[in-house]
Amino acid sequence: MHSSFKLLLLSIALVSASPIDNLAPPATNSTLNPVSAQGCYSGGERWANDRAYALQQAQAFCNDVGRGNYYAGESRPKCYNLSSNKKVNFVLSLLSTVPGRYIDAPECYDGMIKEINGCDNGGDTTYTNWRYIADPNAGNC
Repeated sequence: MHSSFKLLLLSIALVSASPIDNLAPPATNSTLNPVSAQGCYSGGERWANDRAYALQQAQAFCNDVGRGNYYAGESRPKCYNLSSNKKVNFVLSLLSTVPGRYIDAPECYDGMIKEINGCDNGGDTTYTNWRYIADPNAGNC
């Protein structure tokens, strides 16, 4: 597991678990404009034959955990098993300092597929308000 992912999980443990009340979803822009260069991992596990399954799992992540209202600074991690003894860690984080923002499943998926299709070892990229992590690792969830 990459050290940046471990630090992110530690920071998630410190985030409030209070429910979001009465946040109306603002208009979303499905065109992602990167504010930092794509951060492909240079080592670790590769997608290899699991790339197509990772794309399916990214869609499941975005439909289940990724979409919805986020508090400022909130991160949502989830692990999915891929092939035998390989898993993927997905994390979507709101970097904005506004009180809350909404992201729909298609926008979430659009960001995650870039980390899968554009990075052989997974990646970590920030687009304006959102940070996307798709990280393949050895082992099971």
